[in-house]
Amino acid sequence: TELQEISEEISEQIPSVPSYFDSNVDDVIVKARQDISEVGLNGDNFIFITDMHWENNIKNSPAIIKKICKNVNISSVVFGGDAINGQANQDDARRFFSEISAGLKQADSNFVSVFGNHDRNSADGGTVFSQNNFYARMQKSADRFAHHGGLTYFYFDNPSTNTRYIVLDSYIDYTISSTQSSWFEQTIANTDNNINVVVFVHSY
Repeated sequence: TELQEISEEISEQIPSVPSYFDSNVDDVIVKARQDISEVGLNGDNFIFITDMHWENNIKNSPAIIKKICKNVNISSVVFGGDAINGQANQDDARRFFSEISAGLKQADSNFVSVFGNHDRNSADGGTVFSQNNFYARMQKSADRFAHHGGLTYFYFDNPSTNTRYIVLDSYIDYTISSTQSSWFEQTIANTDNNINVVVFVHSY
């Protein structure tokens, strides 16, 4: 499939971290190890990256994240939305999303993505990119551990740290639909008081 081909291609292309980033990334690794050690077994962790705007990106992020994940016990990588600028043609948009997803999944298998406003790809006459397309390229891999309320909003748990992560979708006009709001309220109501809750949404 297209995604498998791109994943294999990206796997071969992910470079090592550029030398001018080495010391900074090494410092991040040391600090992350210290923080994880301090919070102990009850703490959770994840890498959060957002607004990559892939067309104008120098594309070092997957290599940097891969190095951090290799040297630190990171539970997941969360992408906060705006993978692209929102002005690409449909074919380019599909490839940009697939490249980002494949690159970040090479860095960490628990990859989660949020739908950003530019991900609609509707700015300046660009072709609107559907939620189905975004889900297929950026979110479907999370199905093995996610509990969906709708196609692009869901939650997933880390039972070992009593943490629930909720991903919302403000895809249309920066708003949360009434159906999604109801699902969110019910999800919170059904979450035990002793569980920590983290909510991800691109803009609201």
